[in-house]
Amino acid sequence: MERLEREKEFHDKRFSKKEQKSNLYEFGLNNWYKKYIELILKSNESTLEIGAGMESCFIEYPVLRKNLSRSNAKITSIDISYVSVKKCNELNLKNIKFIVEDAHELNNIEDFSFSKIVGRGIIHHLNISKFTNTLKSKAGKNCKYIFAEPMVGPFYIRLYRFFTPNLRTVDEQPLRIKDIKLIENSFLGKKNRIYYGFLTIPFALIGIKSKLIETLDYFILNKLRLGRILAWAVIISNV
Repeated sequence: MERLEREKEFHDKRFSKKEQKSNLYEFGLNNWYKKYIELILKSNESTLEIGAGMESCFIEYPVLRKNLSRSNAKITSIDISYVSVKKCNELNLKNIKFIVEDAHELNNIEDFSFSKIVGRGIIHHLNISKFTNTLKSKAGKNCKYIFAEPMVGPFYIRLYRFFTPNLRTVDEQPLRIKDIKLIENSFLGKKNRIYYGFLTIPFALIGIKSKLIETLDYFILNKLRLGRILAWAVIISNV
């Protein structure tokens, strides 16, 4: 089965049932989610959302929809899952268009005049070289981008992935620094990286969430600049 078909099958099944967020994501990567939304809220620009499915930030966060209603910005959210796109369109959300699309190609988008491209937990599903080449041909280099992605991380994160293979497809590859640079070099503007999920992850596994832990986590990963080898997740942007 080709990569595209494997991804479709996996996500059609996943979006056919209701999932519950685990403490691992709710506690361990809470600030990662929050920062991603905060960056998107900085402007009302026309936006392309890559591979969000039912987890589209415009569905999960009403504040983004409210922000949209104050502008004429268009929002297009794509996903490879037919099940997901069907459910999203049934919500009849104003100013947001959901379409089935392969992020490697982006051929079904007639008007590519987006000022901003965003995505959370999607690029590590893709052939990154092919995806970035498509962005270079479709989007202007002055386009803004905000991507929130998992990284390879330290040994215990790799161990967790090893023992939970059913949570992901065989094609998923957490980002390495070379992948991040490939994405960053597809656009102009400043390069911002914020790393997350070193101390917060093991504490989340036992159900503990703490501001002190989050502060220490940020200090170790970003102030001491150890994120590239210790972080579970990263936000990269030129915003």
